[in-house]
Amino acid sequence: MSETYTLHVAGLTRELPICAINEHLSIAAFIMFSDVELTVA
Repeated sequence: MSETYTLHVAGLTRELPICAINEHLSIAAFIMFSDVELTVA
């Protein structure tokens, strides 16, 4: 199972996948495109 980061914003919760950039750095990928509920909130 892949790792995720839980994001709470505008009363909504999203599980963001954690993506490795290199062996020392990983980021949570946050893409708002097509998330109508989050865009409206």
